[in-house]
Amino acid sequence: MNEELLTLIRKMKDTFKKENKGYDIFDTENIMEEKNRLCHSDKKECHYCAGDKINKNGKTKQGRQRYICKECGKSFSDMTGSPLSYTKKPIDKWIKYTLCIKEGFSLRKISEILDINLTTSFHWRHKILSVAGTKIMNKKLSGTIEVDEVGIKESFKGNHNLNKKFSILKSDKDKYKQNNEVFEREKIMILNCKDTNDNNFMKPVAKRNIKLESLEKFLKPIIKEDCSCLATPSNYKYYYFTKAHGLKLSMHGAINLFKGITTNIPEIDNKIVTQRGKAFKLFLRSFHNVASKYLGFYINWFVMFIVEDNQGLSLFRKFVTGKKQLRVEDFNKVNFRGEILRNKRADERLVFKTS
Repeated sequence: MNEELLTLIRKMKDTFKKENKGYDIFDTENIMEEKNRLCHSDKKECHYCAGDKINKNGKTKQGRQRYICKECGKSFSDMTGSPLSYTKKPIDKWIKYTLCIKEGFSLRKISEILDINLTTSFHWRHKILSVAGTKIMNKKLSGTIEVDEVGIKESFKGNHNLNKKFSILKSDKDKYKQNNEVFEREKIMILNCKDTNDNNFMKPVAKRNIKLESLEKFLKPIIKEDCSCLATPSNYKYYYFTKAHGLKLSMHGAINLFKGITTNIPEIDNKIVTQRGKAFKLFLRSFHNVASKYLGFYINWFVMFIVEDNQGLSLFRKFVTGKKQLRVEDFNKVNFRGEILRNKRADERLVFKTS
């Protein structure tokens, strides 16, 4: 077994081990320091017009300082425009939640530790992971890029009780029934990439198989001009993709296209991302299945799991400084790519200028 996979398996066993961990995982001093760092920044400016002529304007019920802008007359707080802008819970509870995520606690256990509703625990996990996704995997890939494909069977976890017109067929678990029509569960295909500097890109991009059109849409935009080579699975589409963009290709396992084309380049392969793909499947098992529409959020978690050591506070910082993503009303508007399908006109009314 590859050393990369063994390392990730050991890390997962340590994080998601079955025996009960203690509740004493919170360092009060670090939590207060993180909270003060967030709420007491030296520079204050208006979240709407970026003006710097502001005055204090009372406090919220949660004790957060509010301000009023002399230039535009609007009121705001330190949390305005952030993913925490409408939360009624204390900030330190959110910090503790990210520390619980780092420990691999289940949603039910987190709700017990923090004294929050189980549904709230579910919403918070996905809100945090959706926002963190705007702060990771945001670098283009360069040098030698390893590419692999990970197939995950389509999952409808959570649909069974919410939708009476939906059911998995008992006679064939690979099929489901919706509105009296029978459909086959498809595979969600994830494009899994890393470059020479270990910058990562993982995203669900298609169902059944990844076509050339998907590579043009999702892979081409993340490749820098100094990319020297792609190490890919054995599939003709990568040959046509690299040929179209003037890239070298290392494809182990000759594909014998038309005239017996071989593309092996010694010592250049995609073994690391292949092992990470296997590790991701093991990672998902820790959650006893994940609904396909939330798959992208767990990919964000997995990538952080690979590259971050202090996952708790790092995850919180990515959350509060990221772009607000998932609202409660959005949970039924997410597709398998993790994209939130909102009404654009309704969203435009909620947008304001930020610095």
